[in-house]
Amino acid sequence: MSTEAQTPSAGSDPAVLYDSDALSRALAELRRAAESRRVEPLCTAYQHLRIAARGMRLGELFQIVDRELEAPVENVLVSAYSHRHCFMCDDGTSLCAHCEGTGYVEENRLCPQCGGLGLTPCGFCEGTGWADRQNIPPEFRKAVIERQLAHVRRDLQRAGETLAKATRQALDSLSATDRRALLAWLLRLQGRMSHLAGLDDLGDSEQQARLGAMATRIEKCLEKLARG
Repeated sequence: MSTEAQTPSAGSDPAVLYDSDALSRALAELRRAAESRRVEPLCTAYQHLRIAARGMRLGELFQIVDRELEAPVENVLVSAYSHRHCFMCDDGTSLCAHCEGTGYVEENRLCPQCGGLGLTPCGFCEGTGWADRQNIPPEFRKAVIERQLAHVRRDLQRAGETLAKATRQALDSLSATDRRALLAWLLRLQGRMSHLAGLDDLGDSEQQARLGAMATRIEKCLEKLARG
């Protein structure tokens, strides 16, 4: 393939030129990433492809991608971006630095930082465990929100069943490992609901209200889980 800059076909910005070799390399990288189905390689490969395309119209770019990879990849990319993790935490939470994860600052005194949970939501991702939304390509943001909302809806069904059984006796009987896992999951789910409820792009006031109400219900369960 020629290393000279190529002029995009009809429908592209006539002022934009792109390097066909760079585009070919980016397509090959995306093909390998799509075959691996790994989140970070997919997101990175797509970013490289967008740079190589240098402003090519998205419709034309996706036609080239689908033709070269012999399969539609847009859905795979949306899935990858919807699962991309925050780089600053362990899936939305971290051990409380103030009490070192114990829940106490001294005997019988709950940690004021985490409220006795031993975990704190990540301040960078607001406890969602998701990558910064600004790093999602604009062409995928709406679809990613819809995908993440679908994930949260499934978790909400599980949460409803879990919270219905969350008596003090049931919570006290949990092992330390199970308790920590439940805490992390509930904190992450609460963070995701609060985050989605605050998005203008959600465009559904009733859905926002439901998410906010469920986040409050989870808060009650977290209070029960706090060491006391």
